[in-house]
Amino acid sequence: MDWIQQVFDDRGAGQLLGLFAKCYLGHPYVDHRLSLDGSIAEHYRAGDDVPPAFLPCRGLARAAAYAYIEVYADGQVVPIRLDGNAAI
Repeated sequence: MDWIQQVFDDRGAGQLLGLFAKCYLGHPYVDHRLSLDGSIAEHYRAGDDVPPAFLPCRGLARAAAYAYIEVYADGQVVPIRLDGNAAI
């Protein structure tokens, strides 16, 4: 997480809030939010509310093309491909 934050600090991006990703636990969970230390903070079912900053990530997290989505305090949402490269 420190490395990810440093990359975005170098680019002048906002503060990293956390990550969002598809959950592989299976039904009823579909996605989860990860804390800055990389641990799972909360699992979500399809009908659950997520924190507002993470709401744009829900559809992206279900796409097979992305390993996870980085979420920043300035509103930036950065999908990360399976190969580790940013999709934007």
